[in-house]
Amino acid sequence: MSVRTKERRERIVALAKQDGFVSVVELARLFQVSEVTIRSDLDVLESQELLTRTHGGAFCSEQRRPGRKSGIPGRAERVANGALALIDDYDAIMIEGGDAGLSLASHLQERRGLMIYSDSIEITIQLGKSTHTTALLGGVIVDGRSIGWPDANQFLPAGVRARSLFLSGLSQDELGRDVVVRRDTLRRRMMDVCDQVVLMVESADLAAWVKRDQQGDFERITRIITDDAIDSATITRLAGTGIPMTICGMASRRHVENMPSRRWRIGFANQDERLPFAAAVRSGMVSATAQAGVDLLLADNRSDGDVALANVASFIKAQVDLAVVFNTDARANNRIVEALRQVNVPVIAIDIPIPGATFFGFDNYRAGLMTGRVLGQYVRRQWHGVVDVVFSLGLPISGPVPAARMQGQIDGVREQISLPDNRIVHLDSRNTSVDSCAATRQALKKIRRSDRVVIIGINDEAVLGALSAFSEDGTLARCVTAGLGGDVDALRELRRPGSRMIGAVASFPERYGERVVELVSDILQRRVAPPARYTNHCYVLSDETMRLLDLTSLRGSVISASEYSAQRRTAQ
Repeated sequence: MSVRTKERRERIVALAKQDGFVSVVELARLFQVSEVTIRSDLDVLESQELLTRTHGGAFCSEQRRPGRKSGIPGRAERVANGALALIDDYDAIMIEGGDAGLSLASHLQERRGLMIYSDSIEITIQLGKSTHTTALLGGVIVDGRSIGWPDANQFLPAGVRARSLFLSGLSQDELGRDVVVRRDTLRRRMMDVCDQVVLMVESADLAAWVKRDQQGDFERITRIITDDAIDSATITRLAGTGIPMTICGMASRRHVENMPSRRWRIGFANQDERLPFAAAVRSGMVSATAQAGVDLLLADNRSDGDVALANVASFIKAQVDLAVVFNTDARANNRIVEALRQVNVPVIAIDIPIPGATFFGFDNYRAGLMTGRVLGQYVRRQWHGVVDVVFSLGLPISGPVPAARMQGQIDGVREQISLPDNRIVHLDSRNTSVDSCAATRQALKKIRRSDRVVIIGINDEAVLGALSAFSEDGTLARCVTAGLGGDVDALRELRRPGSRMIGAVASFPERYGERVVELVSDILQRRVAPPARYTNHCYVLSDETMRLLDLTSLRGSVISASEYSAQRRTAQ
């Protein structure tokens, strides 16, 4: 066997371990060899018990994690293990009651900082022993599950959103018609507030479920997870729906993506690759599209609306299937969406809303509110509730929706202390640390050197620039700030001893790519897609702040800057 063949086969095994399933077609394209050669490789690897062949490719046995129960897992546990792979640290999720949901809950100790909603008393009690935040939905208890009564809407508080809803897919016939109606009402409400809906269902029930629900909520399912006893007829039928499926064995998973035969091509016009946050978004987009088999065209808007328009024109010329646009110059957005509408190309807007586009990014007001709360609590505890001035470094050019991020910070501070309007000084960050520093430098000339100042900003760049101005002035000790985004520069500052940046609200830019690709799939396969999806947010605090503040009152997941930085390095 040649060295090249040996290296290719080792790489195939590594890819199978990483992705769970490898495709003959994709491997042939990757290694630039024939499909016959790849099939021969897979046959050899199967004979060595490294891979298991299946139609179109092969999948690989996973290493069993320590601490799991010995013996052969039941079907519900197999399905739950597959669902666990879809959950990231600090996600907000909903879990419906049932065997699969209960099994999924039992494995969530492998994740950090989750916000979990469930309609199951049993699941909620089990998770009450964990470090996650858990909320119970519903009002009437039936067979260990709480059912919305009399109106499910009142048991799902306003403003609740989650990334994923995990449905147990259990038969409801034995519950009685009235209870079924109420439970289905709560299920639909849960679907309405989740970005993706994952059906966890045992293979024995799947065929009947497909037949029963395909005219109802079938189109709202974004992934099906089942066990490996599924029959080929059901797999074939599901192939026509475009719904991806994960088939879980005792120690393996096979992914059937049910994607169109033609590869999608999407264009991504990034905000400004000179900025750390935008660079992290780009990296995530490159990784996620490569993993999903989507062709990606890249462009840099350089914080300029005219450049963004030119980039969109190049996407149209390249005949992209969808455009993803991250543009902070709102003045160009109407022209951007109109140009794409003329050629029937859908648009996803990142962080800055575009009229007529699907939105993904910051939950602007909520993220701002979280930042304001941590600053307000600091002022109340360390400055006895007294602040003389607030420097508010916004970005007027980006429009009214990102401005909600600024208002949220002011409201969050006001939850803790008194803050009259006349103490707020509004400045234009221009979305760079250099301009923020210059604006702050001028503002410092107009206040007393003894004034205590809270700095709020549109993002990490803005507040870091303001800190530079205070450093130049020699009065760093009289200011305090918290960032928005949690980019690499913010994390570096948070780890610096004595920093006046006490925390940040992270938005996980490195994960934007996988979330956007999920949205791309929904839009291009004509599945129901909400007008907006939001990234997760959590508090990232300096080690000193972790000791100073009452973390339980912040109403959100909290992680130290040192731990978060270590996690990001591990993930890269």
